[in-house]
Parts: sequence; C-alpha cells; structure tokens
Amino acid sequence: MDHFSLLRHLCGGEPERAVKTIAARYNVTNAFVENLIKQVNDKTEFEIKKVGPGLEVSGGLDKEFALYPHLQKHIDQWVKTNLYRDHSRTSVLVKNKPKGVVPGKWTNPDFTLLCYHNYLYSSNAIDTVTIEVKHASEQFDITAVYEALGHLRAAHYGFLFYYDDPTNTVFDRGHEDTFTEIRGECARYGIGLIYSQCLSDIEYWNYVSTAARQNPDPRKVDDFIDYVFNNRTKGEDDWFKSHQKKL
Repeated sequence: MDHFSLLRHLCGGEPERAVKTIAARYNVTNAFVENLIKQVNDKTEFEIKKVGPGLEVSGGLDKEFALYPHLQKHIDQWVKTNLYRDHSRTSVLVKNKPKGVVPGKWTNPDFTLLCYHNYLYSSNAIDTVTIEVKHASEQFDITAVYEALGHLRAAHYGFLFYYDDPTNTVFDRGHEDTFTEIRGECARYGIGLIYSQCLSDIEYWNYVSTAARQNPDPRKVDDFIDYVFNNRTKGEDDWFKSHQKKL
C-alpha cells in the first residue's frame, strides 16, 4: 500500500474511512496510514483531513488548465535533469502560452522552453523545447501525439505530458492498449512521453519514451520564437539580451 492506494481507497467509496479500520483492512499499523496521509498532503495536489471519525479527501486537478501552474514550477528543473543532465551549463527560459499565438494547425504548444547551453569546447547554442500537456480524463488518444509532432517543425525536442488522476487512472478504466499505442507512436516519431499522477514532485514524472533531437529549419525556429516571445516581460527581455550576446 502506498499513498496513491490510500487516495484510491478513500475516493472509491470503500466503507473503511477511519485510520484504524483502514489499517486493519490492509494489515498495516495506524502509524503507517498516518504517514501515508502526510505523503498525500505533502507531495500531491490532494489533501486528506480527519472529519469526525473518518477521513475526507479534497483538492485534485480535473482540467488541463489547472495543471499549468504546477508544471510552470518544475518543468525547467525536469528538463535540465532528464534531457541535458549537466545543470550548470544550461539556462532555461519557460513560457506558458495560450492557444492561437502561432499561425497554423498544431503549432501552439502549451509550454515552450528556450534552453541556452554554455559548452566548454563546442559553440554555444539555444534549443527550443516544446511540451503539449493533456489531462488523461479529458483526452487520452493518439491525436495528442500528432499535436506534439506538429510542434517539431520548430522544436529541437518535443514532449507530450500526460497527467492522470491517481484516484481514477487510465489503467483503472481499462485503457492499457491506448497507453501502449501512444507510447509506441511517441517512440516512432522521437517525441518524449512523460506520464505522471503527481505534479508537485518530479520524482513521480515518469519518462516513458525518450525524446530524440530534431533538426528543424532555423528560419522556422526564429519565426516560432518571435511569435511565442513577441511581448516579453522585463525578465524575458533580460534573458534574451544576456544570452544572445554569448552566441
């Protein structure tokens, strides 16, 4: 039993609601259940509270737009750690952009990252990394892969990020075959696939399919960056000025 199992138990209508009765059912100690409650409250987007003799669950993320603030906090660190490895030589600028900024179909990723690399022996460079975000309860099909694929026209790396509600996952709903199909298509096109039931801790961001480096037309990359960052904040403008001088 882990903290996700406890969430599924409480949200699944099981009769045992108190720490003592839950512990008895799963043959664990009361202290073990208390620790799981702490993990849920500290590491997930849910909160478990004691209400009367039982436990109640609140919180959660039920729409795609609700995922964005959580990704905004952690996506740069995840990319540095999992895509580029050497943190100290990579500076990342993150942009969460509403739809409709870049002309064309499937041209507007939910997140665009500019990743500046300060190499020791090779020429410095800037990569574009795009991320298409989906809530599995709203859209879990092969179309999401092709949306992410469309971004590779102007991206060096493209990702599809799936958030799955841990209280009712795609596997609970019998969609294993769809997951396998999505994973296979991502691998075929070199799209990185990230699957997570918990956005607050990148330890639970599962890197299912590795992103392959692309070689987009530099003119398309320039146009894409101009569209996405056409109305820069002061912080973004300072980032551009600082790193363009070093290229």
